[in-house]
Amino acid sequence: METLQLKIDVLTDTTDTFSGKIESPRAACEIGRTIIVTHAGVTIATATTDPAGNWTVVGPRPPKNDDVTAFTPKKVLKKNCKHRHRCVADITTRKAP
Repeated sequence: METLQLKIDVLTDTTDTFSGKIESPRAACEIGRTIIVTHAGVTIATATTDPAGNWTVVGPRPPKNDDVTAFTPKKVLKKNCKHRHRCVADITTRKAP
C-alpha cells in the first residue's frame, strides 16, 4: 500500500512550496510518480517523484485554512506481457497555512 505525504510551506505572500514523499513496499512504486496538487478542484501544481519518492513544487498560495489536496494516480509496472503490477492511487489533504 502506498502512502502519500503533503507538506505546505509559505514561500512568499503569493506562493507556497508543496512537498512530500510517497512510500511503498515496492521501490518501483516510488520512482517517477506524478503528483498533482489541487485547490478547490483546480490543479495548481504538478511534480514528479525522485528515486527516493520525494517531490517538491512551487505553486500559488491558497487562502489560509483552505483545503489543498495532493493526488497520485495509479501506475502500472510491467514485469512481462502476462504480469502487471499496479501501484495504487493515493490522495491526501492539508489545510493551507
